[in-house]
Amino acid sequence: MKELVLIAPTQIKRNLSVGNVYDLTLVDFYSKARKFAGINVHTPFLWNINGEPLVKQMREYGFELNPENVAQYTSEKIKRAEEVMKQHYLDFDCSLRDDQIQEQLEKLARTSYQETFNIGNTNINECITCGNIFGSDPSISSCRSCGRDTTYHQRETMFKNINREDIERKIAGIEFFPSGAKKRLEDFIDNLPSEYDLILEKNREFTTSIYGFKLDPRFVTMMFPALINKDREYDIRTSISGDVVKKFNYYTLCYLNQEDVPTRIVTHSILVGSDKKKLRWQNDDGNQSEMFNGVHNKVLRAYFLKHNIQGDLIIDPSQLFQQTKGLTRLYVQMGRTLEERNVDLSKTGIRDELNQELVRFNQSVVKFNLPNAFSCMNKYATKSWKMVKDDKLSIDEYNTLKLLRNMYFGE
Repeated sequence: MKELVLIAPTQIKRNLSVGNVYDLTLVDFYSKARKFAGINVHTPFLWNINGEPLVKQMREYGFELNPENVAQYTSEKIKRAEEVMKQHYLDFDCSLRDDQIQEQLEKLARTSYQETFNIGNTNINECITCGNIFGSDPSISSCRSCGRDTTYHQRETMFKNINREDIERKIAGIEFFPSGAKKRLEDFIDNLPSEYDLILEKNREFTTSIYGFKLDPRFVTMMFPALINKDREYDIRTSISGDVVKKFNYYTLCYLNQEDVPTRIVTHSILVGSDKKKLRWQNDDGNQSEMFNGVHNKVLRAYFLKHNIQGDLIIDPSQLFQQTKGLTRLYVQMGRTLEERNVDLSKTGIRDELNQELVRFNQSVVKFNLPNAFSCMNKYATKSWKMVKDDKLSIDEYNTLKLLRNMYFGE
């Protein structure tokens, strides 16, 4: 059995936020846990290069906006982000960028996605003064950039015709975690017209183009599953992202063909602070060692993975050290259990009382019950610790404990 695990593309920025690290940790853990269960898993990492934030950053720093400077700036930011990912033990199978898929998109437009890349006259709302495009939504009356009135009219553009019944059919074949995410998405879909056009064109600098039309960066990122699933080889397609029903899951259903739509959609609450806003680094030039002083990244990873994805995870740096003391003790205990003197290389197999925890662990991971999965791992570690006081672990028990430790605390 093969499973494709996807995350919403990560946007290039000055520094990865705590939210980014949390998102990526969930995906990294789930992928490794599924491999542990014997599933053939593929986990690509997607960089969102296109869009306004990158251009805005470069302007703030005084860079001249030309292809060479954009390429250099992008490479520097990716390198910096990859260093942070490495510090947090995040490991993906491959890395893709949405500014380097022109040829693949053109192939999709000629083959399985011909009906997506429509060119013709349809209603479009845009600012004639500065060129900003606001899709086909007539409710936007003023430009968000220059403040001038927008013009709602018909002209030739690139668009996809959306049928609400088609979206509803796609939803019916998806398993949602938590289940309430499906109801929220259905409620949103219920308020849409029965048929309408989604504009694919967006007037942005340094973005991908098809047939002379600049593409909306959001649309480009939504097409990644189609590019990766080109051979239709995956039995399961799992999408994991923050609770962004309108921004991500809705557009995924609009743009993707049935065979590329996720079969499982996981949404987790946004990582927030006590003020209920996204918790980011203290400043754009800061780093995690300053924000979480005294808490090792290994322990922070386990802290992320023991919480329920349905509940807001509130991190107060001043309280984190106290909250993670138990995790530090667990890590030390696992290390002592894994000393070579505690393993008998001639013994194989896993004793039933330990194996039961592994069965429950795998069942919990599939259902994204992270607190229960953590509890099973903790029980396996505790029982192993007690066993080595009078006995030795088999090589299989030893290796399994090591894998569990690496999943939660990083290699």
